[in-house]
Amino acid sequence: MLGYDSVYRGWKIYETPHLRLHVSPASGITDLSRFANARESALLPITQVFPSSPLKKIDLFVWSSADEASRARLLVLLSYSLPGFGAAHVLASQPPGRELAHVVSARALGTTEANALMYYGLEAMFDQPGTDLKSDARRAVRAAGIGPVDIRGLWQNWHLYPDTVASPIAAAFLAAVLQRGGKEQFAALVRRPQMGEADNLYGTQLQVWIDDFQRDMRAY
Repeated sequence: MLGYDSVYRGWKIYETPHLRLHVSPASGITDLSRFANARESALLPITQVFPSSPLKKIDLFVWSSADEASRARLLVLLSYSLPGFGAAHVLASQPPGRELAHVVSARALGTTEANALMYYGLEAMFDQPGTDLKSDARRAVRAAGIGPVDIRGLWQNWHLYPDTVASPIAAAFLAAVLQRGGKEQFAALVRRPQMGEADNLYGTQLQVWIDDFQRDMRAY
């Protein structure tokens, strides 16, 4: 998983200022420089929210497909990160920011509590720089024919909506919380992302933000 197995022989290595890409020869990437620079650019908004002083570049392993990874005995669904090792495994077809937020936030904050809304929301929030997250969430809600969005319900039960709807909703909501509450409090939320902790952290204004966001999701 860290590049020492014989399966990685013949893989190309390409480095940017903050990344070391290990690229499968079957990846189909025709312009490796452009591919790598897109992922380097995706790091910028993440590091602005979660600043740190890393000891090494992030090792990003890029596979052609889940089948290729399975044949290599990599028995974990792609994508996934190994924050303690400063590494991640992704597919070539996935967005440029995929898994980077998990590695960078773990470097900056250390151990964090598990919560699906935070995990998948943070991932989708930084997947593709420049994305209009609120518009994406509205489109997902409209396409799924979902009625009023229930943020607290989703916070407690990630399976309340299909993943194709839950992830964009979570990303847009977390982006709104970051914008209104600031980076310092957002970092505290990432460390302890349970809903009760969020209420303690933000007080009564959290419910105001939730109500505003839920109204926005109806405005399509």
